[in-house]
Order: sequence, then C-alpha cells, then structure tokens
Amino acid sequence: MRPDQFAITYQDTDTGPYDGGSSGSQTTFNNGRAVVEASREVRRQLLELAAVALEASVDDLVLADGAVGVKGSPDRRVTIAELASSAHQGALLLARGSGMPPESPEHDASACVGRLGFESFASPTFFCHAARVSVDPATGIVRTSKVVAATDVGRVLNATGAIGQVTGGVVMSLGNATLEGTRYGDDGRQRNPSLLDYKLLTSADSPEIEVVFVENAAPNGGPRGSKGVGEPPIVPTAGAVANAIAAATGSRVRRLPMTPERVWRAVTTGDDSAGERNAPFGPPTAVATPAASGG
Repeated sequence: MRPDQFAITYQDTDTGPYDGGSSGSQTTFNNGRAVVEASREVRRQLLELAAVALEASVDDLVLADGAVGVKGSPDRRVTIAELASSAHQGALLLARGSGMPPESPEHDASACVGRLGFESFASPTFFCHAARVSVDPATGIVRTSKVVAATDVGRVLNATGAIGQVTGGVVMSLGNATLEGTRYGDDGRQRNPSLLDYKLLTSADSPEIEVVFVENAAPNGGPRGSKGVGEPPIVPTAGAVANAIAAATGSRVRRLPMTPERVWRAVTTGDDSAGERNAPFGPPTAVATPAASGG
C-alpha cells in the first residue's frame, strides 16, 4: 500500500492500545522493529481473512498493490481496505510485535556513577562535527559561521525528518556551547530564570549547517538497518567549537558555556575561570568585528 492510503491517529487510546512511549534515541530502533513484527502479524491475519473471502488456500494468495489476489487468477482479488473493514465483525484489526533485541556491545561500565542500564546502546550511532568560528580576542565574542555534521545513521528512512533532527541538534548544542547556563546565587535562587537573562540561540543566530549522512545498514539495527539520530547531533558540536576557538586563539576554554567573558579570560590570562564574577550568562551587548578565526 502507498503511504497516502493510510491515516495515522496519534495518542488516542480509543483507536489503539495504551503505550508507555519511548526514549533514549532508540525510537526507530525499538519501535521500528516492533512495527515490522506487528505488520507481519497483520499480514497473516489479512491472508486468513482473504482465504475465506476468496475461497482459496493461504498458500495460493499473494499481497500486491493494496489487495490480496489468487495466484494465476487476476480477477479474483479483494482489497486490503475491504478486508480490514470486515475483520472480526467490524472490530479493530490489531497486532502486536516486539522483536528480540540484539545483545548489547561489549563495554566496561564499572566507572559509571549510578547504573541506569543504558551504559551501552544496541547499534550505537557515530558522528563527527567540524565548526568554523570567528573570535574577537578583545571582547571574547565567538561567532560560529558554519557547522558540518556527519552522522552514521545506518540507513536514512525519512531524509527530511533526519536532516531536521540533525539541524535541530546542532542548534541546541551551539546554545549549550556558547550561551546557555544556569547560575545560582548564594541564597540558592536562580539568577537567570527568564529568557531576558537565560540566552537561547534563535534561528536568526544560527549558522550555516551542512548535514552529511554516512549510510551503512546496521545488521542489528531497526527497519532497513536504521539507527537513532535524535540525540547524537547534540553531543559533538560544543567540542568542535571549543577546538576551533583554541585553533583561532591558541587558548583553550574548558568549561561550558564558552561565554565571551570566559573566552576573553582564557585569551588574556590563560585561565577561563580567573576572577569570574557571579553574573547571569549571556553575551556582552557590544558588537565587535571578528579578528581571528579557526576551524
């Protein structure tokens, strides 16, 4: 069947069984394999229904072009929609599936603080990011002009969605890298509780983002060898920006966010925390022309 022949109802327990959701960048990996298994069960049910409707053996039936037909008899066919509407006296045509998860990769989690059971992931995703930045050493202002994000996703199932996930992850990571950070006063109260003080990267601030996919179908992955792509892009961008700042200035900022104050102190004193005042994070209001760059 074609995608436009389906209607998807979201989060409605009147039309489907209850589900606890998914998390951990394993949605496609886990839910996708469950859908494949459930689809095989739906296929079995449809063939059995068609065998009754067409008075034929299941072994003589074939599913094609949105219908079930009898081999060698092109006129004897019934559509999947007709079978689904008449299944179980009009009840829902339901199927369940899970798929046995593969073994977790070999790993040593003995140093983990707090064992959560997710110290390793089945079919892990790999990535490499590069950032081009400009730094004004006089003010510490860092501007990222381009990020190239390459990700091993196994197999891309939805190119538009995958590009959107990587792009959003990079933007989120850039915010973590240069702007976002919670500060608390001696009284325990947050000093930057609103968007006036807690700075977020906006679309106007976002640089050019080039998304590259490395496709190698994972033998133990999700449908068609796919792997997770939601959270991995958030991880490496800050490191790429930090390396670019170091390449541009010769000084390394070792704490996030890499605010103008921390960058300026690293450049001028070699210590990004020397004399840091307890103030909300955020860039200075002054705008300066970038004076050094690196990638």
